[in-house]
Amino acid sequence: MEHRSFFAATDHARKAEKISVPRYVVENLFTEGDSIVLNTGSSVVPLAIEIAVFSQKAPVRCHYTILTHNLPALQVLTGEVSKEAQLNVVLVLLF
Repeated sequence: MEHRSFFAATDHARKAEKISVPRYVVENLFTEGDSIVLNTGSSVVPLAIEIAVFSQKAPVRCHYTILTHNLPALQVLTGEVSKEAQLNVVLVLLF
């Protein structure tokens, strides 16, 4: 029997929405200088991916402070973001 985490199990649910909504949010709702909190959940990683994509397209407009305790999102934001983007990523440890 295969054991999957809750995150892995929910990652495939509503995949189209999890891709299209983050793209809209990053391109139309975020503004330079925003502070963003990324919680847990499978919908957050696509948002982190869209932030990384936006940082590649428009690094001078990608100036955000992002707080998260979502490890997969953190990995995207620290590994795939343009070096020219002014992105401050803060890992929040919860005990």
